[in-house]
Amino acid sequence: MLPFERNFTGPDNDKSLIDKMTSELPGLLNLALIGLRKLIKDNEFANIDDIKTVEENYRKDDPIEAFIPEKCDVDIGPWAICGDLYDAYLKYYKDKHSGSIAAAVNDTIFGMELKRKGISRKQKRINMVKEYVYHNIRLKGPLN
Repeated sequence: MLPFERNFTGPDNDKSLIDKMTSELPGLLNLALIGLRKLIKDNEFANIDDIKTVEENYRKDDPIEAFIPEKCDVDIGPWAICGDLYDAYLKYYKDKHSGSIAAAVNDTIFGMELKRKGISRKQKRINMVKEYVYHNIRLKGPLN
C-alpha cells in the first residue's frame, strides 16, 4: 500500500475531476495493463519498504523517463512539435518492447507526464500554420 497524504480542499478541490479523469480512461487502462503485465511476469506483488523505493522502481520502469535523456535534449529555449515528439516516443517504445506499442501511453498521458517534468505545451506558428509544441525540449536526432 502506498501512503497518500494530500487532501484536496479549498482551491485544490476540483469539482470537475470526474469529467477530467473520464477522458483519461484509455491512458489509465494502459497504465493498469503495464502493472498487470509486470505482476504476471514477476508472479508476485513487489514487497516495498518505503516510498523512495517505489519512486526509484517507477522511474526505472517508466518508458517516458527513459526516453527523454536518451532521445531528447532538455534545455531552456528549444521546442518540438507535439506530434513529432510523441511519434518519436512511440518508435522508441516499440524498439524497446519487441515491436509492440500496445502498452505505450496515449498522447494525452504523454503530455501530462511531460508537464509534470516541467515541459509545457503551447501553440506556435510554424510556416504560417499553428502547431502545438512542447517548449524546452527537442529531439536529439532524426526520427528513424
